[in-house]
Amino acid sequence: MIVVSECYWTAAAKHADIVLPITTSFERNDLTMTGDYSNQHIVPMKQAVAAQFEARNDFDVFADLAELLKPGGKEIYTEGKDEMAWLKFFYDAAQKGARAQRVTMPMFNAFWQQNKLIEMRRSEKNEQYIRYGDFRADPVKKCAGYAKRQN
Repeated sequence: MIVVSECYWTAAAKHADIVLPITTSFERNDLTMTGDYSNQHIVPMKQAVAAQFEARNDFDVFADLAELLKPGGKEIYTEGKDEMAWLKFFYDAAQKGARAQRVTMPMFNAFWQQNKLIEMRRSEKNEQYIRYGDFRADPVKKCAGYAKRQN
């Protein structure tokens, strides 16, 4: 049996036995990092519209599935936090990392109300990042484990 959680009718959804309709980023609250490879900004993503049709927030879907699998599973899965409490938890973790970069981030509630991105300091390492750069420099030595799996 194939079960997928999708917000769009993807190829995987078309071939699944069960599709759990999940909200899009417009239908739920979230946080995201932006800036290509640099992840230089943290941005609040506020719910813009109510969930459409049968779609549900993936957090709620998986909390309910956890409860179906084991009595008390929802509490174990959520650790007693709701959607906004988890967003605050992740934001607070980012805030600790920002302090190491000497970036001051407002408290979560202010960040959420202001609805503005926060810019981290630029990193020369991130500015010079090349995807698979090690492999391009030495494809034999940095073969991403392919040769190791073949032996």
